[in-house]
Amino acid sequence: MTIAAADQGEPAAQLELAALVNDSQLAPIVRGSAAQRLNPEAGGEPLASLIRGLADTDPLVRLGSIRAMEDAPIALRTRQLLPLLDDPLRSVRSLVASLLADAAIPPSHQTGFDRALREYEQELEINSDRAGHLGQLGMLRLRQGRSGEAEEAWDRAISTEPLHVAAYLNLADLLRSQGREKAAGRLLHDALELMPEDGLLHYALGLSLVRQQQRDEALKHFREAWRLSPEDPRTGYILAVALESEAPKEALELLTVASARHPNNRELLWAGASFALRHGNQELARHYIEALLQRDPADQQALRLQRMTTDKMPAPH
Repeated sequence: MTIAAADQGEPAAQLELAALVNDSQLAPIVRGSAAQRLNPEAGGEPLASLIRGLADTDPLVRLGSIRAMEDAPIALRTRQLLPLLDDPLRSVRSLVASLLADAAIPPSHQTGFDRALREYEQELEINSDRAGHLGQLGMLRLRQGRSGEAEEAWDRAISTEPLHVAAYLNLADLLRSQGREKAAGRLLHDALELMPEDGLLHYALGLSLVRQQQRDEALKHFREAWRLSPEDPRTGYILAVALESEAPKEALELLTVASARHPNNRELLWAGASFALRHGNQELARHYIEALLQRDPADQQALRLQRMTTDKMPAPH
């Protein structure tokens, strides 16, 4: 239940996850899975448990704790992961090296980092006939600032396994970041020719079309993304946002369905509250605000909306 709550984005689950990580009586795979879901930026006990997890005697717990640091700020990631460059397990050292590829490595750890990075690159080279490993190579090169090689790795991944969705999504995102939006759109369109029932591809192409000022075409893909992948809260949220200005009733009806599926998703609840206020439905707005505050009683934006419903002020845009 705790892991499911964390996957739903419930803030209170962070303390419960920390308790699982700290419970040495639990199976290592459970503790490692809990550690992977900890948010290092939450601070307090979640961060303290994560730091203890990085030093745990069981490698599954260490690996889960390392993965939790993947999107942490670079200073925090560097400070906590550097000691693990000397871990006795190659898999641990390799994962750490991959997550420190964009960091400034101090001289005291340079030798260990170089060794671990070589090990990681050797592993990727051995498995270079697999799209998954080529995708990891792409992420490594991107962290290193070698975007041309990242693009080449994802191109190879697509050539190796033309149905490997992650390679298309990562390559499209790289193209977008380089200002090559039309190329990203063409890539995603080609992917959908092969995989027309993949909701995430429709979602990504819809975003690309929005950036290309093709709103009507984007809306078609957002509708398909929601139809095909309602289990992903992003699909409901983006479709509601796209609909709100011209079809607010439909947007609010969609948010009712999506938030029932994902009752702890803040984006859906926030959209429901702000859209309802903007279109004069105070009762529905209060429902969403109550859900936001039940999720996180200290949510300052939700508290501000609550005051607005009391004061009957117009909703912000």
